[in-house]
Amino acid sequence: MNAVKTRFDALSDDEKAKRCALSHLFGTWDIVFPSPPAGCGEGACSDTVMVSGKCYDKWKVNYILFGRISSLCDFWRIKMEGIVAAQKLIRKPFVDGDWENEYTGDVRGFTRIGYNWDGSLLSGLPGPTGGFGGCKPCDKAGAKDWKYSSAFSTTWP
Repeated sequence: MNAVKTRFDALSDDEKAKRCALSHLFGTWDIVFPSPPAGCGEGACSDTVMVSGKCYDKWKVNYILFGRISSLCDFWRIKMEGIVAAQKLIRKPFVDGDWENEYTGDVRGFTRIGYNWDGSLLSGLPGPTGGFGGCKPCDKAGAKDWKYSSAFSTTWP
């Protein structure tokens, strides 16, 4: 999240305006999560990431980036919440046919953490949804691997 701000701050005002336009934002932002270490993230857990010892759907954790984008682009919080709700309740199901990307507490929670980013994750992370309680903790397997201990790259700005 800090690297995103650094890259955004380096843009010209015109480029910032372009990156913050809603027409540009849809489909242009994601956290690029690395593949899990061997033996981790298998089966139902294949699209999860571990955050502070809990497994979450990586596409829900991804919304921390949209929260950060919203604050950098000076969106009011209500605008951010409306965009996320529209994405999860209208665009994903009706346009993409994806009825599983529901507007859950963890989506809202990660969006709000990103919006209020202060340099660290809050102690009150959202509760994970999706039944990932049985996913194997993989943080030890990747603890010494640079791709897990360094900042993940993003497709925005």
